[in-house]
Amino acid sequence: MLKPISKLSAKIGKDLTLIQGGGGNTSIKQEGKMWVKASGKWLADAEKENIFVSVDDAAIRKAVKQGDADPVSQYVHKNQLFRPSIETTLHALLPHRVVLHTHSVNVIAWAVRKDGREQLKYKLQGLNWEWVDYHQPGLSLTNAVAKVIENNPDILILANHGVVVGADSCEEAEKLLYEIESQLSHKSNLDKLKEISINIPYIPATSEYIHSIAIDAQKLKIASQGIFYPDHVVFLGAELCVVQQEEQISLIIDNYQQRYGSMPVALYVKNAGVLVSKDIKPAAEVMLLALAYVLMRLDLSVEYNYLSKEDVFQLVNWEAEKYRQTITR
Repeated sequence: MLKPISKLSAKIGKDLTLIQGGGGNTSIKQEGKMWVKASGKWLADAEKENIFVSVDDAAIRKAVKQGDADPVSQYVHKNQLFRPSIETTLHALLPHRVVLHTHSVNVIAWAVRKDGREQLKYKLQGLNWEWVDYHQPGLSLTNAVAKVIENNPDILILANHGVVVGADSCEEAEKLLYEIESQLSHKSNLDKLKEISINIPYIPATSEYIHSIAIDAQKLKIASQGIFYPDHVVFLGAELCVVQQEEQISLIIDNYQQRYGSMPVALYVKNAGVLVSKDIKPAAEVMLLALAYVLMRLDLSVEYNYLSKEDVFQLVNWEAEKYRQTITR
């Protein structure tokens, strides 16, 4: 009876970007009962052991509405060994048959920002969601949620906490959860990159680390302002080519060729990822990876020294480095 929710719970429970340890909880309403994860149990163990407790969700909803101090304990069905999750009232309150509450790192990265609500209006465009300001988990959070569910949201972004999704089935709930992850993750958009590269001699970079810089607007801005070290110039060129809009790409390539007499090694496509030349040398791809490693370690609150234009010019025209390029694979 609980096989679908157990399977889904185990799947998301084993994903550290969604659930960490015993955090998060899931529930399913069926046959007049609500089965919710037991307090202290791990979702990852859902297929190995019984982690669910059954409760009378209708009675719990009524008790919450009446303002009962403890709207759960007396409505836990008898002969069960564990207590239901602290978030049982939240699960009972929502009208959806299946509810998933995760501590998604992709969501939390936005939910801790002071401008998180405004930013998510763009990021989650097209999805039916509501923002809930931070409240202590449990009844306090449930009462806060009660004030926003009149709009019948399928998604609740919990400030400084995580995300709740609801649907009529496990399949629909899973699909919705991963749709949120897709829209908020810092992963490359390979489909977009392949589409862009159809008519140019470029392919997506092989490493997600390389792509990550094009996805992170602040890191991309730092990288586009100049060159940090000599090997970047030697193997990657005199400047970083950033594509703000895909229709600009041919012009960007042409302008680079006019300035430097060669095609750019890589194109950083904002919010999509990195395209590299089809004939890129292994050394150059390693340098792209090194650049990503450096940029991921930078503190955005400080200023950095870049090589001067004169420094870059000397490296571009340095005979010793031209020779090194000819013998480097």
